[in-house]
Amino acid sequence: MRPFKIDFSRHLPIYVVLLLAAFLSSCSIERSGPPNILVFLVDDLGYMDIGANNPDSFYETPHIDGLADSGMLFTDGYAANPVCSPTRYALMTGKHPTRADATNFFSGKRSGKFDPAPLVDNMPLKEVTVAEVLKEAGYRTFFAGK
Repeated sequence: MRPFKIDFSRHLPIYVVLLLAAFLSSCSIERSGPPNILVFLVDDLGYMDIGANNPDSFYETPHIDGLADSGMLFTDGYAANPVCSPTRYALMTGKHPTRADATNFFSGKRSGKFDPAPLVDNMPLKEVTVAEVLKEAGYRTFFAGK
């Protein structure tokens, strides 16, 4: 009877691939920290205006589309108010702006009321914002815009 012999040189690529597959399947991917959070609040942007939601969009939005492809989309959000200041207030505090009498735009000047609701010119300093909560959790925060 002939002894069983394996020609490793001929089958080396197969063994390397099998060994590599076994090694990689035993590895787990662990995050080195909490996930990054990036929020865009854009006035007058329609849901179908960016390529991530509408590949046939007239507007070319490659960078926003790239962010959408590599992250998580929040697709069912609604503005808390038809003007921008109360919507920003809601996003920053997590509260409905009507409960804080923030139902109008923050103009900086008291030139008149937009509606009969009380006019609040700024957000009270006692309000705890999402950014403050994230800082307590170890995040670095940044805000740009209005």
